[in-house]
Amino acid sequence: MFGSNLQGYHGGGAARFAHEHFGAVWGQGVGFYGQSYAIPTMQGGVETIKPYVDNFFQFAKMHEELDFLVTEIGCGIAGFTPEEIAPLFFRAIEDDMRNVYLPESFYEIWECGASREVYYKVCECGALYPYKKENCPYCGSDTIRCQLNKDKDSAYKAVRVEI
Repeated sequence: MFGSNLQGYHGGGAARFAHEHFGAVWGQGVGFYGQSYAIPTMQGGVETIKPYVDNFFQFAKMHEELDFLVTEIGCGIAGFTPEEIAPLFFRAIEDDMRNVYLPESFYEIWECGASREVYYKVCECGALYPYKKENCPYCGSDTIRCQLNKDKDSAYKAVRVEI
């Protein structure tokens, strides 16, 4: 499995490798082709990836004869972190899907009971960038109810990611 874009332009990273070695089809950005499964990760936030992961789980359950090696989709060119993406795949562990093999980093995040709260640095242009910290870098809080939600002029913003 690899992260792709909706257009199926497999020009780099795991997508390129899947195209060159596992039968991913140029122009097909979603689903099973050859010996690969594409999940688009370039179209928006984590919430836009979840429906494709859910569809993948349905496919994997219907095809238990196939094994799926999941890569850290979205954690390269798309710019997400494993902490953001891993919770999308916790169902594979919780439902004991024996034909879905997750990256070690996803298991580590699951075992740690990773928070569903992710912190972002806010750029002057308004873009959000993941900030890897357990606590809010501004006020030190470890909950979503930190001072940042009240202070709109802050350089950091806490954002809840619903999975």
